[in-house]
Amino acid sequence: MATPIITHGRHGAVGQYKIWEAFFGFLALLAGGFYFVDTIRKEREFDRLISTTSKELFVKNMKRIEQLTYEHLPSAYERRFLEKKQEFRIKG
Repeated sequence: MATPIITHGRHGAVGQYKIWEAFFGFLALLAGGFYFVDTIRKEREFDRLISTTSKELFVKNMKRIEQLTYEHLPSAYERRFLEKKQEFRIKG
């Protein structure tokens, strides 16, 4: 199958850089995969920490929960964190 006439100039310009495109594409895929796995791991940790029924354990882990909530996870997790604080009647 022949390539369209419009892309002939682009094939000549990009042809010599195909290996670099593949290399940087692979690096972007690795970085995206790492970010995805890291986010899933932090979501699971947050769920584990916030699902406690013990106020003592919640207060003990509150610093880590706040770190996950405000620095690493989307804002929906902040709402869940604040609801849990209200449930345990924790101020501040």
